[in-house]
Order: sequence, then C-alpha cells, then structure tokens
Amino acid sequence: MVLKEFIDYFRGKSCKVIGLEKIKDEWILLYKLDTGSSLYIMFNKLEKFRPDWNFGILSSVYSDFHYKSGKKFKYVHIGDIQGSEKNNGYGSFLMKYLQKEIVIQNFTHI
Repeated sequence: MVLKEFIDYFRGKSCKVIGLEKIKDEWILLYKLDTGSSLYIMFNKLEKFRPDWNFGILSSVYSDFHYKSGKKFKYVHIGDIQGSEKNNGYGSFLMKYLQKEIVIQNFTHI
C-alpha cells in the first residue's frame, strides 16, 4: 500500500522512479529529479508514506566546450550528500545509482 502511495505521489511530478531495492531488511524506493542544471538521486524508505526524501545526492550538471580540441565535456559536480542517518552505507548506495546515470547521460567528468 505504501508503494502505491509513493507512485501516485510521483505521478505528474518531475521525479522519475529508477529503482526498488532492499537494504538491511528495508525496502527503499529510488528516484531522480533531473532539471537540466541539477541532478538529484534520492530515496525513501517504504516503512510509511512521507512526501519528502530520506537520503539524497544533490549535484549540479553543466557542459563546457574546449575550443582548442573541439571537444564538448559534460560535468557532474556533487554538491552534497544529505540524510538523517549516518554510517549506514546509504551514500555509497546512492553513488552507484549516480554512476549509472552518469553513464546513461554520457557525462565525461565527476
């Protein structure tokens, strides 16, 4: 029931659900918000519905053109990793999803 509440909540919003995982006997719903200039990878624990995230990586994205080489570079700058619980491996877990998104979007630098 909680999963349905989250999916209904995200319907019509800018966020896209990117995964459902189990960590330490807890189910979490992963999602991203990509504004073009920012990329957020976040998750919520599915213990109860709450319309804000439990943990997230907040990053900026930008492009640059190197005029001498003629190459275009796409950068992701990790601004912050936020969450209410520390030392549970959640930041490392979210980094794996950020890395997948970097490959999908052809970013050249972190």
